[in-house]
Amino acid sequence: MSPRTTKRKNLSHDVFETLKKRILNWEYPPGVRLIEEDLCAEFNVSRSPVREALGRLAAFGLVENTPHRGCQVKTLEIQTIKDLYQLRLAMELYVVETLARRPGQETLMASLRADWTDPAPRESDAWAALDRRFHEELATAVGNPLLTQQLAAVNERLTVLRPFDFSIEERSVSTCRQHMDILDTIASGDANGAREAMRVNIEDSLGNVETVVGRLIAKAYLRGGFAPPGAAEA
Repeated sequence: MSPRTTKRKNLSHDVFETLKKRILNWEYPPGVRLIEEDLCAEFNVSRSPVREALGRLAAFGLVENTPHRGCQVKTLEIQTIKDLYQLRLAMELYVVETLARRPGQETLMASLRADWTDPAPRESDAWAALDRRFHEELATAVGNPLLTQQLAAVNERLTVLRPFDFSIEERSVSTCRQHMDILDTIASGDANGAREAMRVNIEDSLGNVETVVGRLIAKAYLRGGFAPPGAAEA
């Protein structure tokens, strides 16, 4: 690979990572156009790195090309989010069942229990980070790197929803209780109880999806000053 090609690939990677982060954080709300000329000017690059980055984003399922509108941020359907939660649920049921059937989890249980024993006041972002840590550390303890990677990939798609989930009244209190139930059933070797406790925890979040997404979309458009999809364009 020539130095010129390597440089273009590096530029494309930088553009891709920046745009991916913005989309996953809903700095670009669904339906917003990503215009090549504007991106070239912003990143001070030629069209090739931008096109490569947009192609990778399309393959990642984050943008799409539509007639008469060009490349735009893909609308994340409610059903898609629910499907992601169902995929997460399937993986995490396996995680807790495996751990409940495996002795010697005392150190992990004690570490996670310390975060969730007392629902002390925290910002929703802090709750969200603790929540992701809880679930991913349980998965890591199984010792299957592929499982851990897949769960992390799903969590990345759901990252921006978590703080809004914890903005719902009493969500932090119920999550503390649910996480303690998960840890207690794992520690006691109750595989069925651990599966049920995990199911309750994830399905509680799943039940809030429509409320959370509605708030998220509204905040994204207001924060960015974007016009909603379908609005008249200048």
